[in-house]
Amino acid sequence: MPIALRLCSRRMSIELRHLRCFLAIAEESSLTRAAARLHLTQPAVSRTLAALERHLGIRLVDRSTHHLALTAEGLAFRDRAAAALATFDAAVDPAGLRRRPCASGTPGRRSARTPLPCSGAGSGSTPTPRSNSSASTTAPPGSPAARSTPPCSGARWTRPAW
Repeated sequence: MPIALRLCSRRMSIELRHLRCFLAIAEESSLTRAAARLHLTQPAVSRTLAALERHLGIRLVDRSTHHLALTAEGLAFRDRAAAALATFDAAVDPAGLRRRPCASGTPGRRSARTPLPCSGAGSGSTPTPRSNSSASTTAPPGSPAARSTPPCSGARWTRPAW
């Protein structure tokens, strides 16, 4: 089946909120505590769980007035849902997206005013400007001298094409 058809099929109607809600219920063992943790109302959490169970066609939770426990299917789904959410969260983590090597010839668009991160030139990941021994002061930002100073010591730097 082509990917376009799979993405638009009814099988793709589970959202991250369903997984987050189910995991909160599994961890809290209570719809009320899960609702408080998610900053939702208890009926909204109950409806979300019911929609997830209806979509999957299985019962994930055995619940009564004073009792809530995961079924065998619920335990198996909990592990898969946790793995899926962890993978998604890692994929959209801004800290992970910002890690890029210094200008090493890899293609990519960067703004001319955005400094290149330094990931291997120094001891840390913070860029260290190269100092000029003949100049006793730092050039003011925006001046030609400041623009010609490489952002990382020891890293290859190319002048932006303005």
